[in-house]
Amino acid sequence: MKKLILLVLIVIAIWQARIHYPELIHRKPSHEAMVVNDSGVGIESVRLIIGDQTFTKDKLDNGQSARFSFRVDRDATFKLVWLNTARSDEKEWSGGQVAPGPLVQRHVITLLGGGGVIYRNEDLSPS
Repeated sequence: MKKLILLVLIVIAIWQARIHYPELIHRKPSHEAMVVNDSGVGIESVRLIIGDQTFTKDKLDNGQSARFSFRVDRDATFKLVWLNTARSDEKEWSGGQVAPGPLVQRHVITLLGGGGVIYRNEDLSPS
């Protein structure tokens, strides 16, 4: 029985390795999203949605930033939802655009006081 279980585990490992081998050997470069809190108050939670992917950060003090690496297989836009600690009101922003490549970029989203947002992007060299 132990040999059968061992054989099944080996077969599953080989099957998974065969499926994921190209991803492991030929890594594609990743985009980077950075959310910067420059609002003057703490942020209780941040939720960044890029296409069909969602990234979260629980607490973001003033002056701090959160970085998220991601890949996309088609054009996508950003949606950011955050909750201020001081006022407990939820703010929302949508905008920006990311393409699947071959160029990868850093997308910087800066949260300002009063719910304002500054978005900019910059090219990253593939590593």
